[in-house]
Amino acid sequence: MIFHSKLKEGTYDDFLTSMKQVHKLRKHFGDMPITVLSAGQKGLNTEESYRMWIALHEDLLELSTNCTHVILENSGHNIETEAPGAVVDAIEKMIHAVK
Repeated sequence: MIFHSKLKEGTYDDFLTSMKQVHKLRKHFGDMPITVLSAGQKGLNTEESYRMWIALHEDLLELSTNCTHVILENSGHNIETEAPGAVVDAIEKMIHAVK
């Protein structure tokens, strides 16, 4: 399978700069429900970069007192196409949570 992307891969320094910008603008959302879906397969990532990615996702759980983290063991980076049912489930749960 060949993917064509209009995105440019940044450097590690670009990534760190982006993370600093995110932390600077970060705020807490009280008890707003937040669901974080993470790929369970590391794909082309190294073990180290995959662990860092999961750690970043876990960091998002600090944005609210009402967070859920789901690691989709059989999915890679493209969760929306590799595990669409899990995405739909997460959206439906969120809709019911905010009603």
